[in-house]
Amino acid sequence: MNKIKEMTAFFLSPFKEQWKNKRVKENSYYLKKLRNAKVKENTVLLESYHAVSMTGNIYAIFSQLVTEKPDYEFYWSVKNTKDPMIKEIKNIFGSRNIHFVKYESRAYYSLLASCKYLLNDTSFMPYFTKKSEQVYINSWHGTPLKTLGKDIKNANRSAHKNIQRNLLHADHIIMPNKFTADKLINAYDLNDIYPGKVHLTGNARVDLTLKSDVTNIKRKYNLPLDKEIVLYAPTWKKTIAQTTIDDIENIIEEVSEIQNVLGDSYIVLLKSHYFIYDYFCKNGFEKKLCQIGLKQMNY
Repeated sequence: MNKIKEMTAFFLSPFKEQWKNKRVKENSYYLKKLRNAKVKENTVLLESYHAVSMTGNIYAIFSQLVTEKPDYEFYWSVKNTKDPMIKEIKNIFGSRNIHFVKYESRAYYSLLASCKYLLNDTSFMPYFTKKSEQVYINSWHGTPLKTLGKDIKNANRSAHKNIQRNLLHADHIIMPNKFTADKLINAYDLNDIYPGKVHLTGNARVDLTLKSDVTNIKRKYNLPLDKEIVLYAPTWKKTIAQTTIDDIENIIEEVSEIQNVLGDSYIVLLKSHYFIYDYFCKNGFEKKLCQIGLKQMNY
């Protein structure tokens, strides 16, 4: 009788896991789509910073593609379906061939398995598998002045495996410069095994920045036309769980110090790392930053 119970439990356990574990259930759905969904020509899935935002290199590439390829369908992966950038993108580019899909929804899994072109500036999740008919383009999101992958002190040797796997999947890696390319390839053990192409193109987001109209941007964000704007965008090494109030206070002090040194003819703005943006908002720290800026703007 005990043997029968053991055998029954063994055969039923996968079904129980499928029923109770949401991650297993969703991964199974993606696997089904991976096997059955056909890759559709002229379709593009875009993902920036793990779908936290629609900015950076991916947005810059999108802004050019959407005008050059009017017959393509573009799908943005987003965690926040109320992100104000959705309205912004629709206002700028229209909405006929631009769509927004909830990150890790059923629709997302279907698109991940069926879109011809996949664009990402970080990495897709570990369950991701690229089909041979798909074209994966990775435009890394920053210049690695900090350590990455195996270069991180005391890092687990397998901690970087998902990014390494993503980069090995990529048909094209777009790099801003040789320094970044070398650091990324070495940090993720890609030397002599990466099968795709590495392109030293510069950052697409920089091109977009240089082409922007300064006066229009100042008016859009209600910034003084007679002051210079300085954007402080520090990177972040900690996780959200590791981040403390003291850490955030230190960043605010840095912003204040930069503002004091530059004086009244400048306005210093902070672009926080996407890991800690919600931390700023939930704890009311943006008010302190506003107070620094308002003092200089004489409002």
